[in-house]
Amino acid sequence: MAAAATTAGARPRRAGHLSSLSFIGTIPFLGYVGVFLLLPTGIVIWNAVRDPAGQFDLGSLKLLGNSAVRSYFTGSIELCAVSSVIGAVLGAILAYAVASGNPTA
Repeated sequence: MAAAATTAGARPRRAGHLSSLSFIGTIPFLGYVGVFLLLPTGIVIWNAVRDPAGQFDLGSLKLLGNSAVRSYFTGSIELCAVSSVIGAVLGAILAYAVASGNPTA
């Protein structure tokens, strides 16, 4: 194979070079993340450090040591673990069925 000839002084284009419009496809995703993930998280954090009068107060954070809050958190983690294991097992079974299936049948 013959190498492509370049003119003197011209630099070859780098493989990883991106044009200025290459990230335009991520705008809807970033908008979704901002509106449905970052904004609610910010609102919860903002309201967690304020008292009912609207003043800055970290007193409500000591409620995290309450036994009821700890049991709710533990229950939430257990539910998350069980549902993720069930999803992983069912997903693995489905992936195996798709991968081992006969595509001509």
